[in-house]
Order: sequence, then structure tokens, then C-alpha cells
Amino acid sequence: MRRVLALLAALAALTLATSCSDNGPAAEVDDGTESARAQQVAPVFPEDGPVPEELLVEGLVFDLTNRPVDLSYWAPPTDQAECAATAIVDGVGADRLSELGYRPGVSGASLNDIELSDDERIVVADAVEECVDMVEAVAAMFYGDGRIAPTVATCLADGLGEAEQLRPFVVAVVFGTAVDPFADDSALATAMLEQSAVCVPEEAFNWSDLDLPGDDPEDITTIAIAAVPAGLIGARLYHVITDWSRLYSGGRWWPDAFAIWNGGLGIPGGVLAGVAVGVFMCRRMRLDWRYVADCAAPAIPVAQ
Repeated sequence: MRRVLALLAALAALTLATSCSDNGPAAEVDDGTESARAQQVAPVFPEDGPVPEELLVEGLVFDLTNRPVDLSYWAPPTDQAECAATAIVDGVGADRLSELGYRPGVSGASLNDIELSDDERIVVADAVEECVDMVEAVAAMFYGDGRIAPTVATCLADGLGEAEQLRPFVVAVVFGTAVDPFADDSALATAMLEQSAVCVPEEAFNWSDLDLPGDDPEDITTIAIAAVPAGLIGARLYHVITDWSRLYSGGRWWPDAFAIWNGGLGIPGGVLAGVAVGVFMCRRMRLDWRYVADCAAPAIPVAQ
């Protein structure tokens, strides 16, 4: 169970990490604070014509290190960014980047927007992977806002590096794409699960601020006793209302509308009524309805 929880937490961290989530004060995980923290200004490129190599490198360094000054987003240290930028310019070519219209800090003209070929995208990813300490980068991403201990985050990142599963993070950092842990026959997900068994102790997750359902299993039972009948009533009402003219009006025996044993349920009404009563019960019992809903959600397709 602990390994499953660890995997789920790490998978959640992927989404947060690759969407520029606030990484918080990563005191024991280097989040690239060596890079500039003052407000940066993108270098000015000529409106047309070829762009000098030095200016292209400067622009790529800006794109790789620029981040909001009031948030602790991960960014590579300046020297690593300069190494990667130089390799990108050498590998793709200054003339090619100029031809594609690359411009730093300009929406629609960044590396993930210009029409690089598949081979050129590989060159770009290779440059970042060779120059940037991706173990440190992934550790900072996993660390997030402190939900996972820094030592655990670093251990997970080290293990993924040893398993050669850092490439998806490289692509995500460079091109702004989401990490898919289930791609390539779930290679990344498998590596994360295996590494979690090594790195993640039971007390690793500091989620004391979450208001989860109580330890008493009767809490869920109490909610279900109210929500399930409400769902049945709501489903029947939805069926009766939407099919009234076809089945129950015009002199027909209207009490048949209550004959639920003859069939006729509408899932939209069941979900609406069941959720409404479930939320009411959660508030009454001082439970966070969102987490109860997470527990109950798998039952919806079964009910359907």
C-alpha cells in the first residue's frame, strides 16, 4: 500500500512539476537559485535577417532561466543554461533558428512553438540533458512545496537517473509538454514505483493539513445511508420528468411513476441528488467533501 501511495504522489508531482508549479522554499534541494532572481529583460532581436550566434545564446539562456521573481520555480543555474544554449545553437544552427523565427520571451516564437523537425528537437533535448543537472532538477520538482522530504525527493531523482528515466523530464522542461509516466510500456511509472520502495518511508508525506475522512469506517457508511437512497430517488425523478409525456400522462395510471421495480432510472438525476446529499452530510459531519468524493467516484460507473 505504501508503494502505491508513493507512486500516486510522485505521479501527481509530475503534473505540478511540468506546469511551472511553485516549488516553495527548497532549502535542501537546489532549485537553481544561482540563476538571476531579479526581473530579467529579454534581449532585443533584430526584426528581420540573421541573428548573431551570441545573441541567440543570450536569448536561449533567458528562456531557460527566466522565472517569476516572487515564486520559487525551478530553473537551471546560469552556467548550465549557457552550456545548453551554446550546444543548441551549435547543433541546430544559428541560420536555422533565425529562419524559424525564434525569439526569446515571445509567445509563439519560443523553442516549443517554432517548427523544429523531430531530429532538431532531439538535438535540443540532448543539449539540455548533457548540460543541466537533471537529477537536481527532478529532485526540486518532486520536492514541490515541501510535501516530500528533500532527502526522499533526491533519492527518487537519483533512482530515476540510474534507471535512465530522466529524458521525459528533459522534454517537459524544454518544450513545455506534460510528462506521461505510462508511455513506453509504463517505463517511467515502473521505475518510480520501484524507487519508491527504496526511498519513501511511511512518514515521508507531510499531509497533516488535509482534512481527510475520519478513521472511523462508520463515517462513510453514514454518508452512504443518506446519499445512496437520494441517488435512487433523484434517478427516478429524472426519468419520470423527462419521460412523463411518453409514459405517464394522458390518462395513464400515474402511480406507475413510483414503480421503480419496473425499471426507469436516469443517471444524471442520480448523480445530482446523490452528490448534493453527500456534500450536505459531509458538511454536517465536518468532513472535507472533496476527499469523500474521490473515494466515492469509482462507484458512479458501477451504479450506471
